[in-house]
Amino acid sequence: MTQASPPGLTRAVPVNAERGARRRVMGATDWWFYPLIVLAAGGLISASLGGDAFDRAATPQHAASRSGAELVYGPHELARGTRVDADHVRYVVRDFGVSARAVRFAVKPDRPAPGPDTKGVTLLLDQAETAPLAGKPVRVVLLLRRFTVTAAGGIAISLQNGGPVTWVTASLPAESGEVTIDLPALAGAAPTALGVWLLSDRSDFNYGTEFSRITLKPIS
Repeated sequence: MTQASPPGLTRAVPVNAERGARRRVMGATDWWFYPLIVLAAGGLISASLGGDAFDRAATPQHAASRSGAELVYGPHELARGTRVDADHVRYVVRDFGVSARAVRFAVKPDRPAPGPDTKGVTLLLDQAETAPLAGKPVRVVLLLRRFTVTAAGGIAISLQNGGPVTWVTASLPAESGEVTIDLPALAGAAPTALGVWLLSDRSDFNYGTEFSRITLKPIS
């Protein structure tokens, strides 16, 4: 016969039973703890490396999409296919530290206007894909987001294929949006790169803009 506990008293629990209960509770919850720590550490490392943590050497890019002869390069192509010269800096804007959302280019202080021997920021292009642009004037449409403080005042664009470079300049608008620039026909082979040079007459900071899309289309 089991004797009931007197009213007002708590029944004693054996020490070994209490420890077993604790082990069961811990075992039911510990499985998610260590993966969570690993994910948090990975996020901190990615944040410390910055927006270019996943960058690789630039390679010639295929268009993100095509509509007839129109070539459209989106954020991923701009991130993978662009490289900067000694006069510019670059920063890739990424969602959650991984997926490219836009690319920012800025010219360093006290840089002169580009010349026929300068390259600027270059978007490397697949020459087989740009064959329809050979020997034709090209319309370039840039989708830009203007910086609030350090916005460049102008931009120069060029098609390049290893020969002397011809730059066409334009002012950047006061608001974010599209900028359209028509380039003259490029002599010789099809383009292997699109050159970008940000223009600024300021000498205190790097001045530039943010790109999220570049479109190339031959002008009939």
